[in-house]
Amino acid sequence: MAKVSGIAESLDGRLKAAVRAHGLEINALAGRTLAEGILRHWHHGLGPSPIELKGGMLFDQRARPTSDADITAIRRYLPHETHRGLLIIRALLQAEGMDIDFLSDNAQPIDVGHGDPVERWVVRGSVGGVRARTQIDITIGRGSDAFSSATEVTEIPSFVPRVPALTIACQPIEAAYAEKILAVICQPTTDMRVKYLADVNDDRLWEGVEVGQVVAELDRVCRHRGIDPSALPETLDVTDYERLRSNWSKLSRPGMTPMSFDEAIAAADDIWQDVQYSMSMRPLRTYAPARRVGGMR
Repeated sequence: MAKVSGIAESLDGRLKAAVRAHGLEINALAGRTLAEGILRHWHHGLGPSPIELKGGMLFDQRARPTSDADITAIRRYLPHETHRGLLIIRALLQAEGMDIDFLSDNAQPIDVGHGDPVERWVVRGSVGGVRARTQIDITIGRGSDAFSSATEVTEIPSFVPRVPALTIACQPIEAAYAEKILAVICQPTTDMRVKYLADVNDDRLWEGVEVGQVVAELDRVCRHRGIDPSALPETLDVTDYERLRSNWSKLSRPGMTPMSFDEAIAAADDIWQDVQYSMSMRPLRTYAPARRVGGMR
């Protein structure tokens, strides 16, 4: 036990040093580090079925802070499988100075407006001596269009020194961008979050992304969700998003180019115009009737 405590003490110091060095929020980094540890040992605890990482953990924590993990799996994990698997993972994490002391009894279903609900598992524990909370959101991928053909196994280094990197199949950044654009266009009127609009306009997240590749991924995502792209709005009008204005004024994302709410909507519309133009250059496909969908996670 003393050895484990010593490892935890060492990790605690390295975590806090990383927070100071990079100007990060300590609880967010602790949550992310715990989530990365769970995914690093995922196949030891939950078997060999493939998973794909998507969402906020694809990005640099300094530009897009997150404490949660979003994955797509090809199978559903029953509650007893998840609990048994996390016990195995817990033992492996304890040897690294981390611990898990709470896992929700069952997954919370999150309706995203298409396909099966996302299954959310809440995990609490510690990284060194710092309390950590994370959510593991699992999307069940069904059909040939559930995954991009450009998915690649990628190594994601930890921000905490001497914590092993996470090696995992990752959604291509172009697919992430396509999903973010759809999240803005199809955001339900009951959804008051501005993170999708901020993500689309944060150039730091999309360096090197080409609109043609985004269009190919958008085409795939629309097929998978049964959305006809021609039924999507041609322009983004600020009046349709007026409900988000006050929340935009509260947005804090250090390092992102400052812009007003009207500028953010106009910039998102410019992006959408570029995407639509590129889509018009592609062969037409047959789509199921369009329907309004929820925001991506």
